Amino acid sequence: MGVHWKTKQTQRNLLGKSTLAHQSSNISPVVQCIGAELVCPTGEQLVNGGFETGDFTGWTATGGWQVVSFDKHSGTYSAYTNSDGVLEQDFSEPIHVECFTVFEVYVAGTFGGGCPPLRGRMYIDILYSDLTYTRIDWQNPSGGWHLINLLDYVETGKKVKGIRFSWVANDVLVDDYSAVC
Repeated sequence: MGVHWKTKQTQRNLLGKSTLAHQSSNISPVVQCIGAELVCPTGEQLVNGGFETGDFTGWTATGGWQVVSFDKHSGTYSAYTNSDGVLEQDFSEPIHVECFTVFEVYVAGTFGGGCPPLRGRMYIDILYSDLTYTRIDWQNPSGGWHLINLLDYVETGKKVKGIRFSWVANDVLVDDYSAVC
């Protein structure tokens, strides 16, 4: 059985060198490191990802963000806001996206009744060391807690420097943010 090549493309490896890569419908592209090893930190990379200190230790919070205990995904606390503001945390050093084994956050929105009920909405920005970002326009479709796997949104070959939650419409909660390498 032979391999049928569909396209040829040039990929950039982590050193910025071009390599010729073949892509087939049954072979997934891979990130290549030629002449250097990918150095990854180990363990949880966030400080206070579940807000269990009862405050914003490790975070920068502006606007209406507050730590609350009235609704949480797990533990005792979560971060909550119902107004504009920014909740942000940078890693101690930028991390290659390929290093992450877990990169996720639980978010929730929708409080009160009304017709229709309020829907939580916010931007989740994955911040890169080259000063670009990937923006997720999260809108809570059905209430309750939702897991967002941020690995589904990262850009291959980049270094992540942090995360930002901003532009909030209605009530939004954030909890159990984890970045494990």
